[in-house]
Amino acid sequence: MVSGYRPRQRGGTWTRPKVLADWAPGLHEALAGLGKGDFVIVGGTLIPADRTAADKPCYSQKHKRRGMNVQVNARPDGTLLRFSRALPGRTHGLTAARAHGIVQACRTRQILALANRAYRSAGSTIRTPCHGHRELPDHYHRFNRNHARLRTPGERIFARTQDLTDPPPTRCSTNRIGTIVAAIHALILTGENNRMKQVHSHLASEQKTRQFQPNMRPQGTGLQSGNLRRSGSEIRTQEGSIMSQADQVILVQKAEVGYKEGYSNGHYNNWQKFSPAVPGLEWSQNQAWCQTFQSWAFQQVGLKPLAPVTASCMTAVNWYKNKGRFSYYPAVGAMVFYGPNGGSHVGLVYKYDADYIYTVEGNTNTSGSAEGDGVYLKKRGRRDVYTYGYGYPEYADGLVSADPKFGGVAAAEGGKGDVPPPVTGKPWVWADAGSAPHKWPNDTRLIQSALKKEFPDIDLSSDKGEYREKSKEAYARWQESLGYSGADADGIPGRTSLTALGAKYGFEVRGEYPGTETDSEGKPTAPVSVERPWVLANVGSSPEKWPASTRLVREALIKEFGNIDFSDDGDAFGEKTKSAYSRWQKSLGYSGTAADGIPGQQSLRKLAEKYGFDIRSGSASASGSIGADQIDFSGKGSWDSGHAACTGYIKEALRIMGHPETHWLPGMLTIAQRETALNSPQWQINTTDSNARNTPELYGGGKAPDGYPGMCSRGMIQAIPQTFARYHQAGTSEKIYDPVASAAAGINYIITIYKVNSDGSNLTAKVQQADPNRPPKGY
Repeated sequence: MVSGYRPRQRGGTWTRPKVLADWAPGLHEALAGLGKGDFVIVGGTLIPADRTAADKPCYSQKHKRRGMNVQVNARPDGTLLRFSRALPGRTHGLTAARAHGIVQACRTRQILALANRAYRSAGSTIRTPCHGHRELPDHYHRFNRNHARLRTPGERIFARTQDLTDPPPTRCSTNRIGTIVAAIHALILTGENNRMKQVHSHLASEQKTRQFQPNMRPQGTGLQSGNLRRSGSEIRTQEGSIMSQADQVILVQKAEVGYKEGYSNGHYNNWQKFSPAVPGLEWSQNQAWCQTFQSWAFQQVGLKPLAPVTASCMTAVNWYKNKGRFSYYPAVGAMVFYGPNGGSHVGLVYKYDADYIYTVEGNTNTSGSAEGDGVYLKKRGRRDVYTYGYGYPEYADGLVSADPKFGGVAAAEGGKGDVPPPVTGKPWVWADAGSAPHKWPNDTRLIQSALKKEFPDIDLSSDKGEYREKSKEAYARWQESLGYSGADADGIPGRTSLTALGAKYGFEVRGEYPGTETDSEGKPTAPVSVERPWVLANVGSSPEKWPASTRLVREALIKEFGNIDFSDDGDAFGEKTKSAYSRWQKSLGYSGTAADGIPGQQSLRKLAEKYGFDIRSGSASASGSIGADQIDFSGKGSWDSGHAACTGYIKEALRIMGHPETHWLPGMLTIAQRETALNSPQWQINTTDSNARNTPELYGGGKAPDGYPGMCSRGMIQAIPQTFARYHQAGTSEKIYDPVASAAAGINYIITIYKVNSDGSNLTAKVQQADPNRPPKGY
């Protein structure tokens, strides 16, 4: 049925695979519930295609035939998690994995991915066999055998993928192979043998509406915990009754009650697990996280579109108001906002009566102070001046509200079912914490805190939250106290000693490389790849920014010139640091302004090569950066154009970013006039300049989802996809044609690249394209 072998016929033959494909899970849905300590199997396969017109882009040199590259993710037991969309056969496996966001998703969630050698250099969370094994010691051979054994169930599903197209090779358009594979996935999830007739019958009866009934949702892709089980978008009790969507969110949040954020230097530090788990909010780590917790909870139960994905309470308030879903009456499952205009704090209502609301809130505490530390149940007055209003998620099964427009129920309570047990009520560390100075800083802080309690005389302040010499010395004392000596007491945590420390001081140890053999201290006997430390390429360009990069540069300079006292600079790239770096520049032959103490590309690269760190391009200033594969290309031409409309778009972007309008508004209007004739639909994409081409880095070398070459500049301010993604602003949409998102990304780009002040006072001096008194010039 789904092979695409027969030609399309009037009456919607092709509709059936497309409907099935719509029910296959996306990447983030497939990985829901997985996190630190879990692992998946990643691989790719070639779906043969018999279309001669597809020769050039679809010919695979590895397989020596035409076809389409499909990436497959599976659980350790071989259960299929997800098929990716199809890319041309010539696409390298690692390139495809990056294009689909698999590498980034695993890194964000700290999920280990077992892959073959084609995925080498993908990052610390992608584990591959050791190369050149014939010349390697025996423990490397054991490592490779363990790796192969663990990947075997996944290899079976990879091979089976090719057999599922009938007859091979497929003769449909190569553009349809991705849909076919997704449809096959949907059938596998529903039980391809036992339920094929049932699905086929349902498709025939629902062809016009193109929707499944709720009980036909494919199963097997989500949470199973306690007395609840996940079935697609539904959660059911063990008795089989369907739980309301509001109750799903409430129970997931209640399960987190007792969770605490990180603690260091006498304060809670906003380091928590929720920011890295929400795509697009990774940047918000170490920030206030009450709204991030709400975004995470809706994502966990597959209801992400019902709540704003933002770390800003004010942005969330405006999101609900714009949708007409804001009220001043409580409702079960509603988000309640506090403070002036609702911008101070947020929680979720699980119960209300005539006088009080009962909520689940993240980043709060029991004392009422401004420093939140975890997730708590709270009771607040409905009429308190601090209580601002309520955002109503548009639950499919409705909600119970005190608002007369929604039924006016005087009192109600939700989430009465059994709460799924939380993963743990304790903080936890990963088993390889301490394996590298910059790895798992939150874990390092927990270990250091425990060591300080065990040995009150130690001073770890010089390590500054990283696992360095003082931490190693203190941990070696702990190992010796347990009876270890010699190489077993080297200061590097093993699972045995780390578990003992956690048991004594209240944290747990999770995860290890599955199947790896360990010694008596629980340390891997085979090598574990560790990501090298790195600095941002523009370190030093702004003294107060990027202290971690500054510390790495200083360490290298100390190794080069001996002991240097940087204490006067604190964490900043100050005068002492500049003076030392100037010495390094002069040692390379630079002089005058070329040895001004501000790192340049060549001098920083030579320092990195000599002292073992990497350099990464980009800036940390663009809060809310996303992957290019997360960009939404829909909506071209659907936004108004003209001076009044563009003024509104730019004002909204500046409001979200907190920048004044005085200089930014006229300058950005000038850019919009020159780039797109004030967002005129015919100029919203540039298909004629040098960027208008495809590139292997984007979409497998093919066109973008909007049908135009991948590198074309798009949007009101005109940005290529990589630039829009890197400088995307949190709180704006991921649509590249959205003029508000386009303006915000453009402003972030201008501030970072042209060193424009945040108030825009030097905008026209730095960017000629923004100056109406000078001729146009690309920027």
